[in-house]
Amino acid sequence: MKENKVVSKIKLMVMEAVKKNGFKVGEDEVVLEHPQNKEFGDYACNVAMNLARKEKSNPRELATKIVEEILKIENDLIEKVEVAGAGFINFYIKAEYLVKVAEDMNYEAIFGDRLSEYGKGKTVVIDYSSPNIAKPFGIGHLRSTNIGQALYNLYKTLGWVTIGDNHL
Repeated sequence: MKENKVVSKIKLMVMEAVKKNGFKVGEDEVVLEHPQNKEFGDYACNVAMNLARKEKSNPRELATKIVEEILKIENDLIEKVEVAGAGFINFYIKAEYLVKVAEDMNYEAIFGDRLSEYGKGKTVVIDYSSPNIAKPFGIGHLRSTNIGQALYNLYKTLGWVTIGDNHL
């Protein structure tokens, strides 16, 4: 699976920081994961723990040295980097960077005029939440309605004749 630009940039920064600390790691040894708990950042890496195990050193101290080197690298991607637990390195991505990436996506350049041609001549009916009008409107209905509207918008953008139906 191809990595996204954010993951690739972070991996390169980690590899450079590790190298400046006198160690060498391959790109496949730098594994980034999304922490389950958002307070631990957008990405987490345990490269310091793996290196410390090989080198028989303190993983937290090694992680701190790696973070110090990462902070010296000029970038527009990282808002904050911190050491957590026994030697995890947590990365927080700048919201401005994510907005810039989204704005830079030029679907016309990717798809050309074909973007609105995919559904040309085709019709799709999107059935929304279908709430029971004899009962109170619940949060599940709102979720279903939002998903239905999102699908409606996507199909319409792709050129389909789109019919939205909130079936009561």
